[in-house]
Amino acid sequence: MPCCYQNRYVATLDQHQEPAEGAYPNAAYRRGVYTSRPAGGLTRCTRAYPSAGVQSNMSHRTFHLVRRTVVGAILVAATAIHSTADTERARTAYTEWSRVMTQLSQERAEWLREKSMISDTLAAGRAELEAIDQRIAEIAATSGETDRKRAELTEQIDEARATADTLAARVGAFEQRVRALLPLLPEPTRAELQPAIQMLPADPRSTKVPLSQRAATVVMLLAQIDKFNSGINLVSEIRDLGAGRTVEVKTIYFGLATAYFADANLTTTGYGTPGPQGWEWKPADAKTGELIALAIAMHENTKPPAFVSLPVVIR
Repeated sequence: MPCCYQNRYVATLDQHQEPAEGAYPNAAYRRGVYTSRPAGGLTRCTRAYPSAGVQSNMSHRTFHLVRRTVVGAILVAATAIHSTADTERARTAYTEWSRVMTQLSQERAEWLREKSMISDTLAAGRAELEAIDQRIAEIAATSGETDRKRAELTEQIDEARATADTLAARVGAFEQRVRALLPLLPEPTRAELQPAIQMLPADPRSTKVPLSQRAATVVMLLAQIDKFNSGINLVSEIRDLGAGRTVEVKTIYFGLATAYFADANLTTTGYGTPGPQGWEWKPADAKTGELIALAIAMHENTKPPAFVSLPVVIR
């Protein structure tokens, strides 16, 4: 039977019954013993003071109350201990669950990041593959045109090489002809053209001089030779008379066809024509020498113009 002293409440251990009327005929309570029993198994009891005639019954009742109180206290303690163990296990389980959930959240976030990176890489790879496929398709579409252009360029290169070989052969022939014409030029004219003459290769077949430069040299020399051949040129020269004798003469060249010379005293006169080794000179008689001197004077504007008959050699 539960009991509560000084207005305290305890859990009911078994079903409580109100005492029947007259169960304690000699009982005298200063206050009522049982006044109410609230819902939930709680019984409120007020401290009572029995009379002397009912002390034996009260002792028996007190023993049962104490026993039940001790048993209840033991059960409450056991329940508390059991509850404490459950709470500790629950706390441990919750802690482990929280850790697992946190790890799962981190793993999920990491997987989402990696998934995004993988998706971006795959997208870039697909775009690059598409670009490569498109380029391959374009190359395949234009391969025929490329082959045709390559064939045309190869043909043009071959033609250019053949033309260069032909030009090299022709330039070499012109260089040889120019060299043959150089001895026909007067010494002063050859001296003026000496820088260009030195640029002529000794062997056209083994020279390293560019073909364009060789052609330009030949054209320039031919232009100067043609200029000399197209006019009448009067130059002063030192004529070798042989036997160690030399004399200064004036020579009038009618191009590269013929030339006449005479000294100041008309003691050395003559005429010449170009030959394989250069000019070939012949002396003139006195009458021809006077005509040569007259022609030179008319060219110098010291004599009036007139018709002069001079010897000419035709080859």
